[in-house]
Amino acid sequence: MITRHEPLVGGFVDRLFPDFSEVIGLRLFAQLVFSLRAHSMDRATVSRPSLSCADMSAVTDFLTRKRDQFLVWQRVGQGRTAPQLGRCLFIADPSSATSTRLSTILSDCGYDVDFCNGVDASSKSLLRHSDDGTWSLFVRDLDFLQKQASLGEIVDYLIAFREEVCRVPSILLSSSFGRDDFGVDRLPIADASLRLPVARGRMAAAIAEARTNNALWQRRLEDRSLQQVMTGGGALCDPQIGLQRPRARRQRSATRS
Repeated sequence: MITRHEPLVGGFVDRLFPDFSEVIGLRLFAQLVFSLRAHSMDRATVSRPSLSCADMSAVTDFLTRKRDQFLVWQRVGQGRTAPQLGRCLFIADPSSATSTRLSTILSDCGYDVDFCNGVDASSKSLLRHSDDGTWSLFVRDLDFLQKQASLGEIVDYLIAFREEVCRVPSILLSSSFGRDDFGVDRLPIADASLRLPVARGRMAAAIAEARTNNALWQRRLEDRSLQQVMTGGGALCDPQIGLQRPRARRQRSATRS
């Protein structure tokens, strides 16, 4: 159940991304709002702001582009005054019925859920703020991501993101997965993988396993850093770390067999 909806422009984004307004130029909208308020303070002399049709069209087009690039709102569980497990960043299609149902499941599990549907526009902000305690869980819909980029590009992005933001458990969702995977083979891209559709019990199990696996992932990265120091910055291609694409790993296994 959605109990609170905070718009893109306002205090929510300011708290979530302190420098986000500067990045995407929301000052334009702030100036417009200030102008509206200034005119409304003296209604005796000015009944409405003097904005031309061209100005309004430009502002509308601007906000539409920014809405399409980055859309975030918060969903809170029914009757809960504070999240039990923190905040979850859910990268998915917010207009999808599946995503809405999954956000309800995540909320029932104890999270406040922040939706994001603009991966390209938000990557820099996510990398800047995701490792400072803002979120305690990442959930990504791979089917949605594949509508924006190729699988190879997505895997490269996930690997880079996981190395930058290693202390937040991550769950990957896809209808193309053969089964749920709570093992360590996919640690370079996620701590747990779930086949869509997902029920509440499986999501709860994935969250628990993702926390455990994330601790293992952090230790792997620490071991790599230590190895780099010991080898003087040499190659760190430890085959046990598995920093390669799943397809390449399957091909290597098939060749050996």
